[in-house]
Amino acid sequence: MLMGKRIALRSMVTEDAWLLYRWFNDQRITADLGARAPIIGASIEEIAAKVQEALSSETELHLIIVTLAEGKSIGVVSLFEMDMRNGTAELRAIIGEPSLWDQGYGREAVAILLDHGFNVLNLHRVHLKAAEYNHRAIACFRSCGFEREGTLREDHYHQGGHRSSVIMSALRTERP
Repeated sequence: MLMGKRIALRSMVTEDAWLLYRWFNDQRITADLGARAPIIGASIEEIAAKVQEALSSETELHLIIVTLAEGKSIGVVSLFEMDMRNGTAELRAIIGEPSLWDQGYGREAVAILLDHGFNVLNLHRVHLKAAEYNHRAIACFRSCGFEREGTLREDHYHQGGHRSSVIMSALRTERP
C-alpha cells in the first residue's frame, strides 16, 4: 500500500469490479473522459473480465484510491503500457465519487503514483492523454508537474462534434 497524507493507494483486486461497474456506468464520471470513455451500460460480467485481464497484465499497474479517514474507495489510478526497457508508461486517473471532486484527492493520488513510478519502478517518462474540455483533469496533471506536449486534433466524438485531446508528460529529471 502506498501512503499519502489523506489517501492510500492499494492494489486492485477482483472484487473491485463492483466499484468500477458503478463508476463507469455513471455519466457524471465518464462525461469528460473523451476517447477513453467506456461504453455506458457495460455489464458486471464485462467489467469483471476486464479487471481479471488487467490484474494478470505484466505491463499494467492498477491502484484503488482509498481515503485514510473513512477507508472509502473513491477512485482508481493506473499505469498502462509500462515499458521497462525505455522507462515509460501511460497514466490514467479517475475519482469515481463526484461528491469528492475538486478536493485534491486526484492530485494526491497522481503525485503518489508518480513518485512510485519514478523512484521505485525506475520510470523516466510518464505520459497521458486528456480531453481538451476536461479542465479539472488538465489542471490536476499540470499541478503534478505534467507539461503539455501537443494536441491530438479531433481524435474523438463528444456531444455532437469531434473534439481534441491534449498530450502531457512528466519526466523524472524534472521532478523536485
